[in-house]
Amino acid sequence: MIENAHVGAASFVWLIIGAVIFIAVPVAVALIWKFRKKEPITSILIGAAAFLLFALILEKPIQNVLAFPTAMGLPDHAVSRFLNANPVLLALAAGLSRAYLKRPGG
Repeated sequence: MIENAHVGAASFVWLIIGAVIFIAVPVAVALIWKFRKKEPITSILIGAAAFLLFALILEKPIQNVLAFPTAMGLPDHAVSRFLNANPVLLALAAGLSRAYLKRPGG
C-alpha cells in the first residue's frame, strides 16, 4: 500500500476540464441540432435515453448470454458453442457489438 500518495493540483484541474468538455460538447451539439433543425428537445432526450438503455445497460448482458451462458448460470446452447469453437466468429461478433466479450467475473 502506498502511504501519503500525492496527486498534484494539475491533475485535478485537467480532470475538471475534461469533465466540462465531456458534458458541454454533447449539450452544445444537442442545442445546435434543436435550433437548426427545429426539433423538439424530447426527440433528443429520447435518443439519449435509447443510447443509454442499449449501449450501457443491455449490451453486456446480451453479449455474455450469447458467448458465455454457463458463466451466467444458464444452460449451454448451440450459438455459444459455435462462437467459442470459432475464434474468428467470436471476434467478429465482439467487433459488431463494438465491445469486448469478457467472461463474467474474469
